[in-house]
Amino acid sequence: MKRDPKLVATTAVLAVGFAFSILIPKFFGSAPQLSTCYHATVGSSSSLLQISEIKGEDVSGTLIFQNYEKDSSYGKFVGKYLDNQLKTLFTFQSEAAQSTREIIFTVDGNNLSADGFTYQSSDSCNSITFNQGLGLIPFDMKLPLHLFPQLKLQPMSQEQLGW
Repeated sequence: MKRDPKLVATTAVLAVGFAFSILIPKFFGSAPQLSTCYHATVGSSSSLLQISEIKGEDVSGTLIFQNYEKDSSYGKFVGKYLDNQLKTLFTFQSEAAQSTREIIFTVDGNNLSADGFTYQSSDSCNSITFNQGLGLIPFDMKLPLHLFPQLKLQPMSQEQLGW
């Protein structure tokens, strides 16, 4: 049986190419294709994830949960991006205490999902706002979400209560 040399060469090239396409990512890995900013909203609650550094599979940044009618939290995270998952350790402030917990984000295209939120990629974390209603006063305002950790509540004096 006589084989066509061009067909044999083409088959060999395809086989080698296929083998390299499987083996190269396993040996050399690939850089994460993550955006630097992700935003999510569920009902009246918002969350903002800002990636500040990516080194190989190591990722770090800040994370904010601005929860409606519940305690909110903000802090830093460190993690690893492997197999379309960003596994993070989130160290945050909530109720004047520091806590740490693991959050695993699943990467799907340009979106991340975790803890009931679906995060969408955004061009700039500085342009994202959230509604901040003040319950005692019929007043509603929009604030840049990245400024949330800088907001501080202070006790009111008896004099201020009389205003």
